[in-house]
Amino acid sequence: MSSSPRVVVIPFGVPPSGEGLGLGLAALVHGFVQLRGESVALAQLMSQEPEENKGPKPVETFLPPQAWRDLSARGETPPDVHMVMTGAFEPPADGLPGSIQLLAFDPRDGVTRARVEAHLDDRGAGRTLCEAFEDLCRPLEGELGVFRDIGDLEWEALESVLRGERCLVHDPRRGRPYDRRAALVHLERAVEDAPASRFAAGRLAATAIDAVMNGRDHRLADAAMRTLHRAMAGAPEQVDLLEASAALRARTGDLRSAESDALAAIALEPKRARLYGLLSEARRSQSDLDGAMAAVDRGLEVASEDPVLLTEQAILLKLKGDVVNARRALERALLAAPPFPGAFVQLASIAVEQQDVLLAEALVDRALAWNHPHPEILRQAILLSFGAEPEGIARATRIVKLGRTLLDGLPNDAWAHLMLGRALKQQGEREEALAVLRLAERHAPGTNIASEAVRERLPLEDPETSLELESVMHGAMHAPLPDLPLIAARAQRLAERHTLWIAHYAVGIARRRMAAWGLARRAFEAAIALAPGSPDLLLELAEASMALGEGDEALRLAEQARGVAGDGPRTLGALAKAECSRGNYREAEIWVLRALIHDPKDEANVRLEAEIRVKSEAASRTPSSPSGTSARLKDVVTKWVRRR
Repeated sequence: MSSSPRVVVIPFGVPPSGEGLGLGLAALVHGFVQLRGESVALAQLMSQEPEENKGPKPVETFLPPQAWRDLSARGETPPDVHMVMTGAFEPPADGLPGSIQLLAFDPRDGVTRARVEAHLDDRGAGRTLCEAFEDLCRPLEGELGVFRDIGDLEWEALESVLRGERCLVHDPRRGRPYDRRAALVHLERAVEDAPASRFAAGRLAATAIDAVMNGRDHRLADAAMRTLHRAMAGAPEQVDLLEASAALRARTGDLRSAESDALAAIALEPKRARLYGLLSEARRSQSDLDGAMAAVDRGLEVASEDPVLLTEQAILLKLKGDVVNARRALERALLAAPPFPGAFVQLASIAVEQQDVLLAEALVDRALAWNHPHPEILRQAILLSFGAEPEGIARATRIVKLGRTLLDGLPNDAWAHLMLGRALKQQGEREEALAVLRLAERHAPGTNIASEAVRERLPLEDPETSLELESVMHGAMHAPLPDLPLIAARAQRLAERHTLWIAHYAVGIARRRMAAWGLARRAFEAAIALAPGSPDLLLELAEASMALGEGDEALRLAEQARGVAGDGPRTLGALAKAECSRGNYREAEIWVLRALIHDPKDEANVRLEAEIRVKSEAASRTPSSPSGTSARLKDVVTKWVRRR
């Protein structure tokens, strides 16, 4: 289990004209610098006066030892911190030099451990910052790592990098970076200003990949692709950009272009092992498993224990039905230091698919035993524990440990607070569970996480109402049709008395089953006003809109649900139904077949696929091909398969 951070960096103080640059510089230190072998945590101090319509914003300030002690006395700093890095940064402006002042002190006694001051001009800004941090870190047994690569940047490009890094800082309220789109703009500008800089190209590539792979905003993903390809035109020899383009084209279904980009990148840098993994993925997605395995084999000749290649090898073996050797490859991948999250996710998938409780428990044990595991490993372990282990104190105890470990690294993560609150509730720790669940709401207001936290709190705060609501919800979903008017009335009284979104949801479910679509939509709208991030409510509203003949609105709501919950059988099926209701049968067929790629046995989508096919044939008066769903699935896999 990880411990609380021992080394922290405070966003550097800057003048008003440089707002954001101090946080961006601190983010670079957090991302790449180590002191005595430990990473540097980023301390986000939030303003007490919320920025209008945006909530509290991060503070950039020089924080002397006495100010740290004052914060500690109020319980606003992590415990056991051994080193604090702080300072003031005056960027160069209008041809005048700027300055950097850095201070490292031990917060336990306030003693200064290192101090550096330097002037920096436009031409040598990156080099001067590198030298200043090198001087600061040398007596602290520090290592700059990739931070050194900013050394070739002049101020104009460096400013764009810092502004981009500021936009990529984790937003604790929403559980994701502050503004990926703005980060892409700043980093593209940095590449334009410094096309030979590996650092600028690498950060743009990483940001574009993150926007597509980890985000659920499909317009952002399109913007990331356009940004990346514009940068490639100006810096064609940057292999990082080619690599990112290959990854994103594979993710978005442009598989031949992905294969071409990967081969071009390999020609530039044949010893970069992960390029062979991308080449394999592109070929795998075109159902060329032999070509994919050949690419992996070539890569393993370059790096025999590369975790990315071993994970890709495992995916191929699993597709060929060789689960035993797939597991062996993933076990080898997990021997990497630090453990590779992709391998852990794939092993977790095998545990779920095979209902292998022993494997699931073993993976959770390993996540608990590793020191500072990747957050995605901790998230998967929490989900595995909830899904595979029997409910009880033992399971709750393990999830509490995992949740606390995740919060050590991401102290404001709303999802982690929700999971921790659930586990504490199961342990019987009522007061702590309530406090943690309230934090989940505070860090993610207006999201599905906040609405789920409200639902989890109710049994702890008002057990009687919770039991009544549980009874009403069960009745709304399962009671005979003649009983539904009474159940809807009970749910409505609960909703009016307690302002609970789940009560309005129960009203809507009952009205939907009664085919009272107007009343159902009204109830779902009342619910979503209280829980605006709930994908379940968005999908119910989409269903009601279709029933009321409002196909365009149904499509908008289905797209919104997909933006919140991502691709899955329900969200893709809802898009298919919405397009079908609008008479767009080809688009509907594409969406439903993509849904069936996720779960070929989903009965609702199997029926929907048949219904869409019948309507499409009736509209075109063209008999269907006898090849059936399986052939169309293969076609859609080739064109649309998502990255595994």
